[in-house]
Amino acid sequence: MNKLLIPNKNFSCNIIIDKKNKVKLMFCINVGKFERLIRVLAGFLIFYIGVIAPMEAHLWGFVGLVPVITGILGWCPLYLPLKINTNK
Repeated sequence: MNKLLIPNKNFSCNIIIDKKNKVKLMFCINVGKFERLIRVLAGFLIFYIGVIAPMEAHLWGFVGLVPVITGILGWCPLYLPLKINTNK
């Protein structure tokens, strides 16, 4: 399968067009640097509160991992259908 990579300037990702002319987006960085920093810091804070809190709040530890992971990867799946890109 031959793939043609076309850089996409709008979303900081590549577009793949295969032999059947199907267009697919590769992994796109859609979270800006400052937002990534805020996500990681807030995620670690939520995670820390969830770990040291009583048993009922341990779920917050897992919830805190979501912004940490999206901050480290620089990709937020919720931004794709909303077509939001803070990576400028």
